[in-house]
Amino acid sequence: MARFPDLPNELLREVMTYVMPEDIENFSLISKRFYVVALPLLKEHRELRVRYSAFDDIGKAAFFGCRFEFDYLDYLIRTNCTLGDSFSNLLIDVLANRRMALYMKELRLDGWFLEWESMIPDPSHERHEHRPYTQEQFVLFKQALARYVLPGKLETWIEELESGHEGPIIRLLLILLPRIKSIKFQWWSDVVHQLREVIERIRTDCIEDTPILSYLEQINIQFEEYFINPELRPLDLLAFLATIPSLKSLYGVYITAYGHSHDFSCLLPHSSNITDLGFKWCYISLEQLGEFLHGLKALQTFSYSHDKHDEGRDDEVWWDPAGICEVLSEHAQRSLNALALRSVNEPKGPIENLQDFKVLKELTLSFSLFWRGTGYSMETFACELPESIQKLSIRDIEVEHISQVESTIQELVLFRPDRLPKLEKVCYCVSWDVHWPHWFSQNTDKLRKSCEDAGIELRFRNEE
Repeated sequence: MARFPDLPNELLREVMTYVMPEDIENFSLISKRFYVVALPLLKEHRELRVRYSAFDDIGKAAFFGCRFEFDYLDYLIRTNCTLGDSFSNLLIDVLANRRMALYMKELRLDGWFLEWESMIPDPSHERHEHRPYTQEQFVLFKQALARYVLPGKLETWIEELESGHEGPIIRLLLILLPRIKSIKFQWWSDVVHQLREVIERIRTDCIEDTPILSYLEQINIQFEEYFINPELRPLDLLAFLATIPSLKSLYGVYITAYGHSHDFSCLLPHSSNITDLGFKWCYISLEQLGEFLHGLKALQTFSYSHDKHDEGRDDEVWWDPAGICEVLSEHAQRSLNALALRSVNEPKGPIENLQDFKVLKELTLSFSLFWRGTGYSMETFACELPESIQKLSIRDIEVEHISQVESTIQELVLFRPDRLPKLEKVCYCVSWDVHWPHWFSQNTDKLRKSCEDAGIELRFRNEE
């Protein structure tokens, strides 16, 4: 029986084509002979890694598709308005070289059109142009669809494709790109709604066990602030995305659901594997947040940031930090490791239940969350910190807060031996338009030394 090193070069090269991208370089280092045989594959590996690691139509693109650039307010905007062309070109590349699909791990999109039209605009739809597929491309797409779509559904998919519907292109891409780990949607709220439709069609119309985003770990959704369509029911979409078994991280920007009805029936209690949840500039009621958290198994990281003043809005719209902590305590009391709450809005009340979080190690809070006009309550705050806390970051420090920083540091040093035995690092960070004054800078060495003596590493920073 022949040993593996004794195989002829042709067979070795064939075996190497089945090696995963992350292992190909190590495989080539087994011996000098293996390296010589692998040289052509190594060259292809480096080219595929550079070009196809991400599909990006927001900024720097690894895949350029058919796009154009234009100037807007002195900013260079790169976009692919011929979105169907970009996705179809990517699909053609995947079908021509299935190995390149193993390199695609990230999608960063700002929108796609599920339907395109001819040069004669359809009055009932928004106009956008599309370069028609060639006959050879249609044949290629149809052959690929036939491998995955149920016979009874195949004709419908082909009819959609021939009519200019982009759904079959996107669905096929998600099937053929099995190692996608991260998806980011920016500015276009309709895109997320379309993703749900795409996933549902794959689940219902394709053969059993068809792979669909089985490696997906992170989704980042950024709606456009002024063009949010309430009919999309954003919380329903979040609940649907949370049902993806492999998903670990979900981050939303401008998720506006306050006052809107929602349906979380697809998200069963304690069923989602999401461990990292974050929101920025969102308007969701505490009740809605609680219902969503009820569907998670064990939340480990939660962040909420709102650095815009809610002038003209009802006070009930934005979350208050105390209310958030109460909701989190009900659902993640024994699993939450890291908590970050940042807001420029005046809090409704103090946070009083931090000790409920038994394994909380990292805490980030805005200074305003315990600042009250001419006074502060750092002593109470220090007493309320859980004994498990290891890293504390105080952010968004304004000019009027700086005079109180030294006193808060002294309180932390005082409580370190008995109340905060695991506290290792403390960071104070002023807002981006604020600078540490000279009189304070003269005392920083003394403050660092007092913290060092207590076993705490103290840092001062400016927001970038």
